[in-house]
This record gives sequence, C-alpha cells and structure tokens, in this order.
Amino acid sequence: MVRAAGRGVVSVLTCYSVTHDVTSSQHSRAVRPARRLPRRGTRLHPRRRLAAYDAHRGRAPGRRVADDDLPQLGRHADAARRPDDPRVVRGRDPGGRRRGHQPAPGRAAGRRGGEHHPDAARQRAVRAHRRARRRVDPALPALAPRPLPGAHPRHHRRGDPGRSGHRRRPRGQPRRHRPGTGPRGARLRAVRAHHGRRPGRGRRARRRAAPPARGRTAAVSAPDRAPRITPGLAGAPDEVDVVVIGLGVTGAGVALDAVTRGLSVLAIDAHDLAFGTSRWSSKLVHGGLRYLANGQVGVAHESAVERGILMEVTAPHLTHAMPMLVPLNSSVTPVQGGLTRAGLVAGDLLRRGARTAAETLPKPRRLSRTEALAMAPSLRPEGLRGGLLSWDGQLEDDARLVTTIARTAAARGAHVRTRARVLSATGTSVELRDELTGGVTTVSARAVVNATGVWAGDLVEEVTLRPSRGTHLVLRAESVPGLQVSVFAPVPGESNRFVLVLPQPDGTVYVGLTDEPAEGEIPDVPEPTEPEIGFLLDVVSAAFARPLHRDDVVGAYAGLRPLIDSADGSTADLSRKHAVLTSRTGVVTVVGGKLTTYRRMAEDAVDAAVAHAGLEATPCLTRRLPLLGAADRSVLAGLESDPRLVRRFGTDAELVLSNAREVTGLSDEELLAPAAEHLPVTLAELVFAITHEGAADVDDLLDRRTRVGLVPVDRLLVAPLAARALELVEKSLPSCR
Repeated sequence: MVRAAGRGVVSVLTCYSVTHDVTSSQHSRAVRPARRLPRRGTRLHPRRRLAAYDAHRGRAPGRRVADDDLPQLGRHADAARRPDDPRVVRGRDPGGRRRGHQPAPGRAAGRRGGEHHPDAARQRAVRAHRRARRRVDPALPALAPRPLPGAHPRHHRRGDPGRSGHRRRPRGQPRRHRPGTGPRGARLRAVRAHHGRRPGRGRRARRRAAPPARGRTAAVSAPDRAPRITPGLAGAPDEVDVVVIGLGVTGAGVALDAVTRGLSVLAIDAHDLAFGTSRWSSKLVHGGLRYLANGQVGVAHESAVERGILMEVTAPHLTHAMPMLVPLNSSVTPVQGGLTRAGLVAGDLLRRGARTAAETLPKPRRLSRTEALAMAPSLRPEGLRGGLLSWDGQLEDDARLVTTIARTAAARGAHVRTRARVLSATGTSVELRDELTGGVTTVSARAVVNATGVWAGDLVEEVTLRPSRGTHLVLRAESVPGLQVSVFAPVPGESNRFVLVLPQPDGTVYVGLTDEPAEGEIPDVPEPTEPEIGFLLDVVSAAFARPLHRDDVVGAYAGLRPLIDSADGSTADLSRKHAVLTSRTGVVTVVGGKLTTYRRMAEDAVDAAVAHAGLEATPCLTRRLPLLGAADRSVLAGLESDPRLVRRFGTDAELVLSNAREVTGLSDEELLAPAAEHLPVTLAELVFAITHEGAADVDDLLDRRTRVGLVPVDRLLVAPLAARALELVEKSLPSCR
C-alpha cells in the first residue's frame, strides 16, 4: 500500500486480515511509517457533515476517506485508531470484497459475520473489538422540503440511523428496503426520503401519524383542494368531538392539535381570524429573557423551547433571526451594562438548553462604538461606549401566523368558521348564532375548549383575569434612517425594561411596548392612550440622535394580555405562565401565556379535554408538524417565486399566484404589481385570502390578512384594490362569498 505523507511518498508494505490472530503492530515491527500519527478522538464525524469535510480537505465529495483522515467505522461507537488499525476497512471492489482478498475456502462470498465457516475458530481468537466492521452506507439523500406528518424534522438530534444502539437490518434483506414500511390498516406510516433504509429503533422514530378524523380520507388533501376557512355556519356539522371557541393563535393551535390526533373539530369565532390580541403583538418569537430576569425560570425555558420549534420546525418560512442591539450610552452605568451582558449570556444558555442551533440564532457578543454606529447610524453618538448584540426570533406577521395555522387545521379536516357567535356553552354543547344570517343552531360535542383570551370570563364565570394593555407605535423608516438591527432602548430607572425599535419588512418601524392595567369593560379593539404614546417617544428620543415627535407617528395600536389575576402589584409583575382550567359544566379554558408558547398551550388544553371527556386520541404531533408552506430555509432561499409571496406563504407562493391566475384571468404583472410605491401588497395575495383564508370584506383583507390597516393613510390607498379583489372573486366564484 502506498501512503502520502507530507510532500514525500513513503512505501509501506502492510498486510491486514481479520482471520489471523496477530495484531498490526506485530506486522509493522520491521518497517514502520516515517511519522506516527496521533490517536484520534472519541467522536466520529457524522455522515451528514462529510460533504463539508471533503471540501475542507480539498477532495471531491463522495470519495473514500484517505489514509490520513478519520476512518469510517460503520455502526461502531468506540474511538477510531491509527490508519494502520485492522478495523479500518480499505477500498472495496464493486462486489463488496476488499481488493486483493480472496474468500476463504468453502466460504460463500455473500455470507455475513456470525455464520459458521472454516476459519471461524481463528476469527474467534481475535478479540471482538479488533474485528473488522462493515462500512457505513452512502450519504443519505436530502430531506423532503415538507416532511409528512409524524416524521421528525430534526431526526438527527434524536439519533442517526447509523449510530450504535439502533437496530440493524435483517439478514438477507436488501440494504435499502425493510418489510413493514408501507401502510398498515387505517394508519399511515410517515415516511421521508431516507426512511426505509435503517429507521431508528426508538419510539419517536416509529410513531405513526394520527388516524383520520371521522368522515374524511386518510390522505391529506392537496392544498388547493383542501377544505377552506368559511364565514358563517352554512353546512357546519351539528355533532363533533371537539368545539373550539376563539380563533386567535391559541384557538387555531388547539384546532390543529385536536384534528391531528384524529378528532373531529369545529373551530369558531364571532368575528374573524386573529381578531383579538393575537394581531396586536410585537411580532416577536421571544426566547423568555425578560422572564428569566424576573425569576420565572420555567416560563423562560418553555419560551426558549417553543421558540426553537417555531423557527426550525413549525414555521421557518414565517420567522427569521432578528439582531438586537442594546446601546451602551451615558444613561447605562457600567454595572447595568454588566447585568445586561450577563442576561444575554443567560439567554444564550437558554437557547442551548432548548437545543436551538447557533445557525438559527447566533451567540451574543460585545460591539465597539464603531460597529454599533454602523448597524444603527441614527443612534446618538454622544456618550456611546459601544453596544451588546444578541439575537431573537421575529415573525413576518402575527396575523399571518394565525391564518396559516387555521389553514393547516382546515387542510387536515377541521371545520373552521368565522362570523359564528357563541350564545351559551357547556362541556357537551354550544349554542351558536350565524352572524351573516342570524340563524341559531346547537352543536353537540364531547369536549368544548374556551380559547377566547381576554373574553374567557364571559363564557366561564370561574375564570378571573387581569388584562394588561400593551401599546405600539408605527413609524416610517425615514424617522430612524439606516437602521439595520432592532434597538432595545433602556428605560431610565429600570434594570430589565426596554423600549423596542423594530424595523419591519414593509418599510415601517414598530416602537413598543407599554404594560399598563386595563380597567373596565373589555373593548373589541383597544385604543392606545396619549400618555403611553408620549412615554414611548421620550424613551426612544433619548437613545437616538434625532428626537421623535408626535408627527412622526403614522399609526398606533394596542392589545390586551389575558393575564391570570393571581398576585398583587402591577401587571408587569404577573406571571406569563398559562393555565388550563375545567369549569363545573365541563368547559376547558386555556388562558395566560403568550404568542410564542401557543403550541404548548394548545397541547395542554387538548390533553385536558381528552382526559376529561374520555376521548380516544393519539399523542400530540404538533411538535414535529410543519405548517402549510413550511420548508428548510435553504429550500425557501432557492424558490424563484415573488419574494413577498415567499416571505408570507413559503412554498405555497406559486399556489397563491396560480390561484389568482385561475380566478381572475389576469397576467402575472398585474397580479404582482404593488398597490403603491411604498406598499408591496399585491392583488394575488388578496384574491387568495378570499378563496382560501375566509376573508369576507375589506376589513378582513386590510386589517388581518395584510397589515395595511395599521396606517390609516395607507389603508385609504389599498382599499380600492381590496374591493376589486372581492369583486373579481364574486364574479368568478360566487360560492366563495
């Protein structure tokens, strides 16, 4: 064998055979290599990283590992030895035998280890850990853009098929096929591109998708033929397993969780999708750093875990990493700066504990004054010592997330109805009124879930809430020019409170937020107060070079947090932990929490409903279930559809455009033309909102399917386009209205 060492070539004649009871060191006493290589580490390179490893070594991908590299030991957990280790399997010919090696007399070429052959005695004389192992299989194909339900989107974190501790393929079976991977009865086994090679032995790897709900087929309908979100109660079922009241982010999550467990679901709302608090958030996927500062470690960890699931599994197409800059100016003392930096480090530990990849959310670091001004040129330079940079998650739009969750639930078979008001509810029935026709109907159910947020007490008397109002301002990007990161401006006199300055993809900037108690009757649409607006402007003006004035505010909105009244003091001190309560009549109510943890809240609510009603349901699947349009970020980056549609619909961007072509008959140029120079809203997405997302009027289109309504001036500009979309759909598809 010839091996390259440095720039010279040293020829070493060495013979290895597992049928001899001598070691490689005995063979190599006469002739030793020119240089002894150090013993390798205890960790083998995962198979999925070999492509990058080859590129680093200057080799073409897919080639055999060279002698000076880490040897590949198939299904072996021990440390790799030197290149002269007899367990290292050298090159093989296409038939699978080592080059220059002849089978022992009487031994079949296709026989596997462990079967009797003439040299078995001599082979048993060799210690078990010195025997040869089979090579690992070729690299697995790329994952499918959208894994089927039940498939683990991060399978490699639970254990790769090639690791020790996983079951080997049966003897005599081909390498790429195993029996029993097809459908079995009424259940479907979730498969991915690499399933059927060597699936893991763990329970998670073998878990099957939920059986189909009653009255629908096992296979999920194609997105363009899936059940639609419908206004009104026409054609709604009068008997289901679960009725979900409220279609905010929690209610939509409950509907999706229940239907994927094999339950029949009717989800209703008196107004529209995301009509309440869910559309008034900061559009953040928060990791819980603030809760950690308040000593709420459990809430902080839960937020970090759910943030990772939302960004890496559930909706990578609707989320992205957001850089956050905390300026260290004259109002921040060195002690406060040190505490803030320690908090950011603790937040990164939360990320690691949640197993969120650093590629998704990078590590925090300290910035110099020059770096801070380069990222945020509009900061006040006087007294600026530098900054602290960290990362959190940001949503494309909170209402868009709610709509996508509801659309995914409808595609799974849930009946999702808007304009359906609940008049009364018990644990086994609800009385509904169709807000379009005025008709009243009663629906029987085995479980009823109340997910109405701040209005939960109107249905269940036992629920006592203490709403908190959070106000945001909407500015034009010109008010804080050159801003490339979000800025967390410290609140004077507070150690762990900040005012957020958040750039948005549509050319606006959100500034927020406040935390004030909301007394009195709960309105449908809360209004921000002038003192709150003045407070936000003052804090931001102290951190930026150009002071902000009331004229810079082009829009404002406020939302009410449904906090549980369980402590005295300000609403800022109340816990953001959610609670699941069961009333005397059997209604299951889920309250508290926040947008980031909606999935966990929905899971707990369905668990409680299933246990209370004695329903037969499969375990929760939403932890590994991507929403419609979700795909790996590399797949999303390669899509050639309209960038705005990709940002808001993911892999369904082409579906949105093709649907608009079919309904309107217009050209792509007209369908994708922005409503105005600074308003990127398109006719294609408005048409899709009517045909697939249950939008019934102009308010639905401008306030919840898009967010143009946040700025009154922009609303007036886009209203004619929204009216045109409604007219085009009415002419082409009267049944959609």
